[in-house]
Amino acid sequence: MKRFLLIYILSFILFAGITNNTLAGQSGQDTSLTVSQPAGFELNIYPNPVENGRLNLEITNDNISSIRLIDIAGKDILISKMEYGISKTRLDLHDLQNGIYFIKVKTTSNKIYVRKLIVSSR
Repeated sequence: MKRFLLIYILSFILFAGITNNTLAGQSGQDTSLTVSQPAGFELNIYPNPVENGRLNLEITNDNISSIRLIDIAGKDILISKMEYGISKTRLDLHDLQNGIYFIKVKTTSNKIYVRKLIVSSR
């Protein structure tokens, strides 16, 4: 009885998986996850990796309202808010230890973008 139940459950899971794959293929929908940006939007963060302690940020088709630098453990290292939106700025990261960080940029249109940043100045 246990074997029959196990075979029944496995065949049901297999059949359900085949049916979902077949339906996804027939509908023409792509089931993969993609992250897209609005047309014409570009956030440039350079140089990455940061070696000289200076990081440049430039954004097109929007303005930066705030910048957060977060370490790999999730701790806020730097929080910078702009009174007026700006399209480019430079951050001084001389006191930062080598490692991997995340830079979180919020725009004046309330969109948030996160990029990985590597600091290797020593």
